[in-house]
Amino acid sequence: MKKLAAQDLEDMLQYSLPTFDGLLGTSDDDIIQDLLFELATWHAFAKLRIHTETTLQLFESSIKALGAIVQHFMCTTCENYDTEELPRETAAWSHHKTKKQSSGKGKGKEKAGDNLESVTSAQKKTLNIKTYKFYVLGDYPAAIRHFGPTDNFTTQTGELEHRRVKQFYA
Repeated sequence: MKKLAAQDLEDMLQYSLPTFDGLLGTSDDDIIQDLLFELATWHAFAKLRIHTETTLQLFESSIKALGAIVQHFMCTTCENYDTEELPRETAAWSHHKTKKQSSGKGKGKEKAGDNLESVTSAQKKTLNIKTYKFYVLGDYPAAIRHFGPTDNFTTQTGELEHRRVKQFYA
């Protein structure tokens, strides 16, 4: 599940509904099924190869439904679960803080072992929708009207080139 690309998300959306069915309690399961359905619907509209004004209007209403279910998910389901960083994330933060403190770039005159307890315990994680990727979901219909369907362009070429360039630094 490391280094996922856009086409990987598409594959995961295709089998996520039956995979998550009945996984959690009844009320949470219904919300998650609705959320996954709206995400899959949004994705299906985004990947259409031919759009009409009707499909773009349906796409816009799908975006509104997606926004509503995400808000509902955040206010109800997310509150029911304590989520925290993975052990590798905690280790990465611990390593980063130790390296920063030992190089003298930390706050004040802290020693390498000081204040490390707050980093070595897993930090609480919550869903963050205040990101650019989430913010621009609503801009897709306008972009399709202006540039055409999303199958006319892809980020896969850039993603693959990025991996190739990294090989020169290894």
